[in-house]
Amino acid sequence: MEKSKMGELMEKVHFAKEMLLKEKIKVRLEAKIGKKLDKMADLAVEMLLNKWSMKQEKYAMKEAMMDKLESIWTDGKK
Repeated sequence: MEKSKMGELMEKVHFAKEMLLKEKIKVRLEAKIGKKLDKMADLAVEMLLNKWSMKQEKYAMKEAMMDKLESIWTDGKK
């Protein structure tokens, strides 16, 4: 086997080993702290949804203020 092909094969072996190790670590983490991570994930989702809601409210308030400003500028005539 050529050196370059042997090197490629060894890279694949190392990559496979790393992937297998990652999977084994995931299983152990799930067993030991899975419930805590579930709570953290729930909170992260709640925070994201609240942030989105606040952005929508902020946009609506800005639009209302811009409408008032336009009304003042045109003396109430549109």
